[in-house]
Amino acid sequence: MIFPPPSSKLEEELPEAAIDRTTYPPYRLVWCLEVFDKKDEHLVAEIALENFDVRALRKIYRRPPSNPMIGGGWPVTGRYRHQVEMLTARKLKLKQYTYFVAASALNYWEVNQTND
Repeated sequence: MIFPPPSSKLEEELPEAAIDRTTYPPYRLVWCLEVFDKKDEHLVAEIALENFDVRALRKIYRRPPSNPMIGGGWPVTGRYRHQVEMLTARKLKLKQYTYFVAASALNYWEVNQTND
């Protein structure tokens, strides 16, 4: 089984529309646009995406429906820029920042504690 990484976000601080309960049960996921500064590679922002459509992300990266898309971040390069901008409703500055679309589990410890 693939485990999504634990989230640094708190579920109670997120809008309901940012919590994905259907993609990879029993995990409750939050999909984020991770933004890194190209100069020093530090994390600038982690933007929770509301009403995120993982099916659209699969189409962009040409992955099969069986792929939960949770195994690490999906890099946004020039090839994917326009489609990811439309999916995330964000204008991306690829010359200044490096972007990834990634999922993390809000209930990682809860689920994995019961599976041990």
